[in-house]
Amino acid sequence: ENHGRRGLHARLSKHLSARHQVRLDHNPFLRCLLHILWSPRFESVMNAVIFANAVFMGFEVGARINGDDMYFYSLAEQAFLIVFLLELLMHCVVYQTAYLR
Repeated sequence: ENHGRRGLHARLSKHLSARHQVRLDHNPFLRCLLHILWSPRFESVMNAVIFANAVFMGFEVGARINGDDMYFYSLAEQAFLIVFLLELLMHCVVYQTAYLR
């Protein structure tokens, strides 16, 4: 566990200012979000969501061509949008103004 933290802090120092790192060190919620965002499991889940979104987009095109009911695809589209917005929100909360530099 200690090695993982050192590795995370080493990667952070490349991307974040010292002020931002201090804020992360003192805020367990932000530190938890950061660990989630940088975890291989989270990345795998988000990659699967992106792939599923692409597959649904392909099925949606076929359904539009066939004139099928689009209600299910509309719901799926909204669900994917919510997942992607939540990920974006997590990044914005953790990194805040680091993106603006």
